[in-house]
Amino acid sequence: MTTEAFAARTKGLSRSDEIVAVENALRAYYAVDAAQFAARLAVTNSLLTKIDTYLAGSTTHQAAVNDLRIDVVLARNAYTGAVAAAGRAAGAEVAAIGDLVEAHDKAAQMGMRDEDDNDAARIKTAITAEGNQLVGRMTGAQKDEAVRADVLALSVIASEPGTHVTTRIILEQLVNRADITIFDVFTPGTTLTPPPAARKYTLKNALFPPMGKQERLGAFVHELTHVDAGEAYGNTALLLLCSPGLLGNGPKLKELAACRVAAIADLRALLTADKQLTAAQRSLFASKLQYVQEQATVGVYAERYYSFGKIDAATRDRLVGVDALIANSGVLVEFDTVINQLLVYLQMWKISTTTPLHARVLAIAEQQQQQRWQG
Repeated sequence: MTTEAFAARTKGLSRSDEIVAVENALRAYYAVDAAQFAARLAVTNSLLTKIDTYLAGSTTHQAAVNDLRIDVVLARNAYTGAVAAAGRAAGAEVAAIGDLVEAHDKAAQMGMRDEDDNDAARIKTAITAEGNQLVGRMTGAQKDEAVRADVLALSVIASEPGTHVTTRIILEQLVNRADITIFDVFTPGTTLTPPPAARKYTLKNALFPPMGKQERLGAFVHELTHVDAGEAYGNTALLLLCSPGLLGNGPKLKELAACRVAAIADLRALLTADKQLTAAQRSLFASKLQYVQEQATVGVYAERYYSFGKIDAATRDRLVGVDALIANSGVLVEFDTVINQLLVYLQMWKISTTTPLHARVLAIAEQQQQQRWQG
């Protein structure tokens, strides 16, 4: 909450010394640069003391001060993590990056409470910059360990009492794929690991996405679904989301693609009608549906993978031929991946499984899971 917004919400003919003290402490907080972690933590603690003093002794402006307190506690927790990371000894890089990831998550929660909160954005930017510098000093094994921590996070979601059985089964399946996967820190993406590596796949994920943990775990599930599809279908280095036997069957491919395009259209309509998601959640959900629709064709991917030496000329020619059969072949590259990603978003956002949007995502996710592993 900005100083101006706080002053507007607590204005009156006569303002107590205590409310003025809170406002002055808030001004002092903003006077310190967001990247000065230790100094920001100190002024945050001072501000929190002023807030608690006010709440203990006054009955006016309670709503405004309590709203401010929620943001300040999140900011304090973010800066506590950032300061802890800075104090880690050499050799404790994995623990330090964990501190920063958690700190970034707290700042992301601030931003989700108020999408116009520029302070949350500044804190996230500062923590991300610090985190990226730390990642640059980490070994491959340390990066693997840092990303692998989210395997446990998915296991926790799967085990929660309120998690739908379909979501639980899918997450448990994806968690099992961690043993055959090398993890790395970068823009999300999954590829086959060049031999003779012991782990078949290499999965990259970002640690500091704008919406924090929810967005990070969603992307993680997306990429693990590529791994799962690779094991289920074994369909070239592109990890295509269909049986290899379908590639030469034009009618069947057209039918499969049409079903997937129709499912995305259903979800788009349900998203438009939905009343449960926040504006930020709606935007993220919509962006993933758009991602499927704008996905490059199989032929474009084939040319790219051929140029990287990941497939031979015969495989490239066979895959380029898919584009001659269906125009929207991108849904053979990305579909199950995005559906599972949306499933995790809805679960983490605590959207009831009885809402039309969540129910439809569950149904599609279950169908795709069955197709991958039951034929």
